[in-house]
Amino acid sequence: MRLAIGMIADGNSNVALFTASVQVVHLVRLAHELGRAAEVRRSLNRMVVASIGPTTSEMLREYGITADLEPEHPKMAALVKAAAERSGGLLSGKRTSALRDYFRSAPALARLQTRDCTSTALPLAPNQPKCGSPPRPSVRTDGRGSPLPVRPQTEMKNKFARLN
Repeated sequence: MRLAIGMIADGNSNVALFTASVQVVHLVRLAHELGRAAEVRRSLNRMVVASIGPTTSEMLREYGITADLEPEHPKMAALVKAAAERSGGLLSGKRTSALRDYFRSAPALARLQTRDCTSTALPLAPNQPKCGSPPRPSVRTDGRGSPLPVRPQTEMKNKFARLN
């Protein structure tokens, strides 16, 4: 379990399979004891989390972890098959969302707004004007073309609140 926590915390895993609800409890407790709870939290948000069934998914939710997939039948073979078939697409979607959220975050925008115009270290975000210009507000539409203000992403901040 310590090895698994290390691999998750270090970002060396793409998929986590939970086959029993007690695994969730042990993972969370041991990660907290090892002082790696925050790292595990961040990494699990970037990984595909697969649950064997509804009981395990419920335990994951109790700790603020969202199961990305759950097989139709709560059996190991069904879990492994579902993870193998769907993890690539789910992982790609999570990474795209994470990048979008990162570039919408205040620290990223501040870095982009204050960056040296000759620097190419950070690309401009889609809503970011050229260097020296004030930033344009981020907007999204409601599907009919009407703009809606972008709300801060607070859901990720609330995950694993029980660990701290």
